[in-house]
Amino acid sequence: MDEIYDALFVRPLVWLSDRVLWRVVDKAVVDGIFVHGGVFASRWIGRVGSRIQNGQIGVYAVLFVIGAVWVLHTILS
Repeated sequence: MDEIYDALFVRPLVWLSDRVLWRVVDKAVVDGIFVHGGVFASRWIGRVGSRIQNGQIGVYAVLFVIGAVWVLHTILS
């Protein structure tokens, strides 16, 4: 009886866990998209932010005005 249960349930479940869930779902989806995707997004946001923060007060003032207009437009719409 144990051999039948092993052949029908345990072995297919172990195969599914190893071949599909671990190699495809965990490695490709979780690690690939969520972990490495988050790292990529953080680096990209950091690069963009470092280019915006150049120390020129005029740039900061223009960005502030653009943001204020956007917020007001959103609230009043």
